Amino acid sequence: MTNKEIKDYKQKFADIQKDVNIAEKELWKERLKKLYEGIKQLQNLADVVCATKYLGTDLKGIDELCALKQNSFNELWFREKIALCEKIYKELCHNIYYVLQTEEMFNACVSAKWSCFWAAIAATVSFVSLVLFCLSMIM
Repeated sequence: MTNKEIKDYKQKFADIQKDVNIAEKELWKERLKKLYEGIKQLQNLADVVCATKYLGTDLKGIDELCALKQNSFNELWFREKIALCEKIYKELCHNIYYVLQTEEMFNACVSAKWSCFWAAIAATVSFVSLVLFCLSMIM
């Protein structure tokens, strides 16, 4: 990945996190819906950046769950689903962040390698110039 691609992916990652911002006074259904949408977006981003993504079946049926009427669900069950979604969301965030950070460090190492190479060439040219200057002074 190039540094520009990494920057773009980091921006997309930050936008996803901003969209999932959950307020305390939101209903359980809204919280679950936001988390689920965020997880789907993070799964897509994880595919693009080659990060490990969640492959379990625990998220099946959340679309139907979000379609239920407010008074027809068990609050405890909803809390369990939200806790599961939060755990998956945090794990995906960690995996994506880790991959982007690793790619950035790899690019920095490649850049440092080339800087070292050009510094060695400059030192060699400087040494040769100094030797030639000293030889010209002696003669």
